Amino acid sequence: MPAATDSDNRRIGLLIALLVAAGLVLLSVVGMVLLALELAGVPAFAMVTRNIALVVLGLLVLFGLLAGLVSWFYYHRTVMAAVVAEAQEELAQQEASRQQVRAEIPTHWRRLCELLAGRTILIDSTIWTDRFYDHLLAVLLEACDAVKRPVTMSGRQLDALSFQLNDASAKEDRRAAARQALAWIERFQARDAIDLLDVTLEAGTGSATGSQPAATTGRDENLQLMRYGLERSLRENVLIITSDRDLRIRLRALAAQQPDAGNRLRVALTEDPELATAYLLYQELGQRDGYRRLVGHEPVGE
Repeated sequence: MPAATDSDNRRIGLLIALLVAAGLVLLSVVGMVLLALELAGVPAFAMVTRNIALVVLGLLVLFGLLAGLVSWFYYHRTVMAAVVAEAQEELAQQEASRQQVRAEIPTHWRRLCELLAGRTILIDSTIWTDRFYDHLLAVLLEACDAVKRPVTMSGRQLDALSFQLNDASAKEDRRAAARQALAWIERFQARDAIDLLDVTLEAGTGSATGSQPAATTGRDENLQLMRYGLERSLRENVLIITSDRDLRIRLRALAAQQPDAGNRLRVALTEDPELATAYLLYQELGQRDGYRRLVGHEPVGE
């Protein structure tokens, strides 16, 4: 509850003073009436005057109840009214903030599409496997569809996920993460939003470089992604989306040694502005009307 203002304090003090004055006046009037009745010799009030202490006590109790009721009424008409008004003002501010955010949705969407446009898009396996990034993958799926730029995945990266899923020695949570990643890849594939390169029928027999098995890449997927991204950046614009800051530092250092790659390679962290607003976009996309306005069709099914 907010602290009382000076105006509220003055009002409360005035109320207390009025209640005390009213109590004193009431006791004085009752005392004078009883005294007048006693002097007039009215028999019915003789017992009352003999038990004046009890009468006064009863009047004090009655006065206390009345004072409590008046104070309760005052409290709800003033202090609580101020609390309600402040809560309503806060709600109005929150709604204004939400309206401002909604007004910025098209800008966030445009920045994301500009990030993806004209680039070969690679996604770190950690993002595919971590359910924390489901909202990001959902938004990327729609953005890739909008700009007609599919995500690119090498056979080696896919083999690593397949190995993780089928490895009997792996913990169930890792196998579940791989299962989650393959489900997302299938959703992208159903929308023609992913290019799977160098894929063979049997997992582990093919790769981006054609040498190492899936078991090896499964232990070092970031290293594989680094090599693959650098190789492609020699001839085309590449975007690598990752949550690994160490990976970005190393990629930038290696790309700086190759001027052509340095100019063509962009490594975006999930916390970068273009991607950090994915959750906001996901919330908007979750509302079918807003989603349809934004991307022009219904959300992808689960």
